[in-house]
Amino acid sequence: MGFTGRPGYSVDMESGEVISQKILLTLDAQQSGVAFRIPRTELPMALPIVVRNLNPNWPVFLTDRAAKRWRPLGVTDDGTAYATLDTNAQGWEVFIGHPITASDADIVLNLAQIAEEEWRLEVHNPKDDRVGVRLELSPFFALAEISSSTIAVEPGESHVACLAER
Repeated sequence: MGFTGRPGYSVDMESGEVISQKILLTLDAQQSGVAFRIPRTELPMALPIVVRNLNPNWPVFLTDRAAKRWRPLGVTDDGTAYATLDTNAQGWEVFIGHPITASDADIVLNLAQIAEEEWRLEVHNPKDDRVGVRLELSPFFALAEISSSTIAVEPGESHVACLAER
């Protein structure tokens, strides 16, 4: 766990950065997310993970990329998400972050799976002016399909779109 010396586990980062491995695995999402691998490792407890520099206006998912399973995570107002991984049970190939990002950090996004192979994306404009928003799907979130696009959203309104599963 890294109480003294090296931690008892290794992390292979694909995206984002390791801030610290002392007790908690603390990662920098760099405004989008972290993608990493941790091999199966015997630890005395589930590995606590803290991910910083996320946008609290956008959904944050913990995605098990190998199993193609996901779960939503809460994110604090300062852009921090918390999770745990049981490294005793298996090795992990994980993405923790925003499945979809917007070109404007003030835009509010919501992504929900509404059927076996269908997702619903809501893009809300809380501003007083019309906004053109470019949407990007994370390359580490392979569960939904969306082509990068720019949409116009009127002030105080939402745009809703259905996305297909990959």
